[in-house]
Amino acid sequence: MEVKKLPKRSEVKKDVESPIERILYRWFLEYHVHVELQYEIPPYRVDFALPDLKVVVECDGKEFHSSEEQIEYDRKRDSFLMSKGWKVLRYTGSRIFLEPTEVVKEVIALYYPTQPISEMQLMTEKQTDEWVKHDLEVLKARKMFFN
Repeated sequence: MEVKKLPKRSEVKKDVESPIERILYRWFLEYHVHVELQYEIPPYRVDFALPDLKVVVECDGKEFHSSEEQIEYDRKRDSFLMSKGWKVLRYTGSRIFLEPTEVVKEVIALYYPTQPISEMQLMTEKQTDEWVKHDLEVLKARKMFFN
């Protein structure tokens, strides 16, 4: 299997590019985590970035991150980003889908490492169930599978 090519930067809208990115972005918004979408750190583009903290968040879906070539590419890319002072956080599609709040809490912990997240910041169980049902329907419709 060969490494999948990204669209040219000039063709990229500042928007999510996959269902798992969409899920995570919705949760970032819910928790008021301000991330940059499709952020450029030349010669690369990352899924999400928190530039002030020099943190990159990558969503690793099975389709684009499971071949040996893609895994090696991701390792080289991560090494480059880390050499430039960025912290790289990678999350599998299944983790994003099954535990989106935990993923976001890990990112929030970078802002406030000693302060627990208040229960008041959490969505109600009903709201969470509605989002999960909707996202599951979208994923089933697209026949997406995760790691």
